[in-house]
Amino acid sequence: MSQIATSGVESAFVFLRRELRRSEPYSRLKAGLGPAVGLPPAAAALVVDCLAEDLGRSFLVVVPREVAAGEWLQAARTLGRPDSTIYFAAPSLTPYQETEVSLAVRAQEVVALEQLYSGGTRTVLCTPRALFRRLPERELFQLSTREICCGEEHPPEELSEWLTASGYHHTDLVTSVGEFAIRGGVFDLFPPGAEEPVRLDLFGDVVESIRVFEPESQRSHAHLEQVTALPLDLYRGDEGALRLLGERLSESLLDDTTAEEIRKVAGLEDGDSFPGWRNYLPVLSPSRFLGEVLPDAVVATLEPDTVRREIDHFADLLDSQFRARRQTGRLALPPDELAFTRERVLELPASSTLTIGGLPTDSAADFGASSTDVFHTQLPRFPREVETARARNERLLLVAPGEHHSRVQEVLEPHRLHFGVGGVELMEGEIERGFRLPLAGTVLYSEAQLFPRRPAPPSTKRRVGAFFSSLRDLKVGDYLVHAEHGIGQLVGLRTLAREEDQVASVPRDAEAAREAAKRSEIEVMEISYSGKKTLLLPLGRLD
Repeated sequence: MSQIATSGVESAFVFLRRELRRSEPYSRLKAGLGPAVGLPPAAAALVVDCLAEDLGRSFLVVVPREVAAGEWLQAARTLGRPDSTIYFAAPSLTPYQETEVSLAVRAQEVVALEQLYSGGTRTVLCTPRALFRRLPERELFQLSTREICCGEEHPPEELSEWLTASGYHHTDLVTSVGEFAIRGGVFDLFPPGAEEPVRLDLFGDVVESIRVFEPESQRSHAHLEQVTALPLDLYRGDEGALRLLGERLSESLLDDTTAEEIRKVAGLEDGDSFPGWRNYLPVLSPSRFLGEVLPDAVVATLEPDTVRREIDHFADLLDSQFRARRQTGRLALPPDELAFTRERVLELPASSTLTIGGLPTDSAADFGASSTDVFHTQLPRFPREVETARARNERLLLVAPGEHHSRVQEVLEPHRLHFGVGGVELMEGEIERGFRLPLAGTVLYSEAQLFPRRPAPPSTKRRVGAFFSSLRDLKVGDYLVHAEHGIGQLVGLRTLAREEDQVASVPRDAEAAREAAKRSEIEVMEISYSGKKTLLLPLGRLD
């Protein structure tokens, strides 16, 4: 097998952007924006990223559906400037569905809003459903964000109350975003926007250290001076908000409201919540429209007709669910109190200064791009695409994660393809589907277009992960049985210096255990035994 020839990002991708900027359609858009055609989502993402950079403007891009948003976002992150595009996700549920929005979606939403309110020139990507969302004012949202620094006082009880009011879930072991756990002087939390959870070591109420740890092994591997804890909800839901919401909703009850619904509302005033109660929090505070958060942004719409149909569809859905709840005596506020109206949302795409899609016209900038083919069961056809690109004097780029390059070349080796300029240029990144952009002399393919996605390999951490899933049921004070030492009582997690690892499984005096914990490097489970003895069991040996 020949040596892989991988093109650097500073060659092929920069070439693509440079040639795009030299084209006549791009120059037309740069001079006056307007309609554009001949741009699949990935190519449109590249064009908008270049325009945002050249014009020094923020863009608010509305795409019809989640699939197009995913393609756009991948292309923007691979072909565009790093971190220049924010995806503002929207819950798939309506406010009338009595269930909690997933922590993952809520985390995406608050991270996006935090980035928007932090300022800077950015491209914001969303679907029509996100435009219906009522967003908190900047000051209110920032008051819901908490900075935790080493040396500061953060009483565990008060921090726990704050996190619960902010939408976090109290668990016995932190493995996912939006969870927190308390074990003695150790406080774990997984804030939105963080790649891994953090562990606060407390001495009383004072934060002595902040460490990043792996959810699977629970071992820490990095120290931080501070951590930002974003809320898990756009609107804060503390006890005061519960009572105010109960009072507000009680005013909306009708004569035919069922007794069960009346009890639910009365429970809010007593501090008892019900599934989906957070959907009503926007009625308590002033709210902002997503288009207002970026008042000077260029509004761009992909497939405007489809976007308008999606807006009408969601508005109709809200209306129908509201009427259905009212007809059956259930709690329901009018849609315009929980979301922005159809008319308000339709104003945004109507004000677009850049529209993408539709049939070519004299006034539209036609880029002539088209999506490239998928070869899952017809891989022998791919070499002909390479030859066609060479005959047209076009560069053919194949995008795949860097760690997959060797495998890609190995699979394609029997087809006698040349890797490098003039053949297949392997590029690092990830996109769903590429495009041919003749005016930039480039044909782009993704790994996903050549090979069907393979299931993820079994995790080497699955065995420990399964144990941790059952460990969620344990609480401080519970009794455990060790194969050698017998029945003990769970005290919590502690930390030890690495040199203690070889003897940590031997019961020791509690005072010695506390001294070892001060040197903290290795995570251990502390189990107490009779006679004031303590077993310090490294988490890596929990099996």
